[in-house]
Amino acid sequence: MSRSLFAATVLLFASPLIAAPLVKRLVANGSNGTYWDGRCPHQFDFSAEITSRHPGEVTVQWLRSDGATGPSQKLHFNRGNETRRVFDHWRLGSRYRGWEQLRVTDGAGNRSMSRRVTFTNRCR
Repeated sequence: MSRSLFAATVLLFASPLIAAPLVKRLVANGSNGTYWDGRCPHQFDFSAEITSRHPGEVTVQWLRSDGATGPSQKLHFNRGNETRRVFDHWRLGSRYRGWEQLRVTDGAGNRSMSRRVTFTNRCR
């Protein structure tokens, strides 16, 4: 086998392993319910679980339906199948239907998005 063919073969088979996304599983939910009909202000609590495919670092950031973004936070995973939880809170003083979503970006630039957790706030 020629040297260039060998190098191309190694690159072809090694690339998917190197570029494999770190995030194996990403689940987000509303921790204290997604519907409020009562006195305001009311706080909605959100949480997400991130499970790693292999060791590495990710940057997480909460996104909101009103265009706001939370601060970026770095998380380190020491091994595969390690799970970390992150949290966010949104306090509303008026009627609003919206969502929150978590964006996770690994060191290779692979991006994972949680589902949008929708909620309804009905103030009395």
